Amino acid sequence: TAGTVTAPAPSARTNDFFGTAFALDGDTLAVGASEPVSASGDAISTTSGAAYVFTRQANGWTAAPIELRASNGDPDDEFGRSIAVRGDVLAVGAFREDGLVAGTEGAGDTANAGTDVGAVYVFRKAGNGWNQVRYVKPPVARDNAALGTSVVLTPFGMLAGASADGAAPTFSGLVHEYN
Repeated sequence: TAGTVTAPAPSARTNDFFGTAFALDGDTLAVGASEPVSASGDAISTTSGAAYVFTRQANGWTAAPIELRASNGDPDDEFGRSIAVRGDVLAVGAFREDGLVAGTEGAGDTANAGTDVGAVYVFRKAGNGWNQVRYVKPPVARDNAALGTSVVLTPFGMLAGASADGAAPTFSGLVHEYN
């Protein structure tokens, strides 16, 4: 092995699921830690999940990565379950986020009127940090759509999987494109 990237202390906890998803672009490595269960492993997490951004340096990856959290994170959102990075843009999926708004919003819905609707959070690099710039929801928000199951950044925008979205009765899943 040439090296190992580990969850940063003091954030590292039992069952963080660090490495659930990761993406690499140039010298930027983004790693999800979706935290779907509690530290004891027997209950739903009390945190929404996290993403960590590492930068490649001459002697390996940064020891103290930048930690990102959802602006409206709630327990069991599974923020960090999917992740993509392209240049100065980073997208993080939270397929169990419960906001019931549709389309793209600013900071995020905090009403939690839905169940597992899902969301993708888009961050842009600013100096030495990353700022959340978009909160993306399915075009038609519905319970159990699970937007953010997967995410990819393209030269034209973003594709986001919603593994249980679609028309009744099958709800077999959709991929949404955002510019």
